[in-house]
Amino acid sequence: MSDALESTKAQKAIIDSLSQEISNLKNTITQISLNRDNSEEYNSELRHDNQINSAKLYQNYPNPFRESTIIRYNLSASTTSATLNIYNMNGKQLKSINLPQKGEGSVTIRKRTLKAGMYLYSIIADGEIIDTKQFVLTK
Repeated sequence: MSDALESTKAQKAIIDSLSQEISNLKNTITQISLNRDNSEEYNSELRHDNQINSAKLYQNYPNPFRESTIIRYNLSASTTSATLNIYNMNGKQLKSINLPQKGEGSVTIRKRTLKAGMYLYSIIADGEIIDTKQFVLTK
């Protein structure tokens, strides 16, 4: 019975230690957040991140496809330049399509422009990769 009691005491000591560590980490995070909120550099980065995060790349439909597929996207009004890039599975860029339309838009990919296989596609807006997805073109 004393082994069980000792084990319970050891577990309680570990739990207490971890609880204190969590509390210390929460305090540290709060301090960092307060310091960052006052930093113009941080606020500038945050605005940039929000702008990039407001862009969205959707999964193509249909996927897999035989003849054509539609890739939908959404770009924020503040986006200055954006492209949809298509890569083979080795990472070689095969196509780059300019996306001049802000807001909701779509691009149609047709079979005749690619061979059957698996591909990756990414949207790059203002020099930042927004998202990458993949599609499969069947024979």
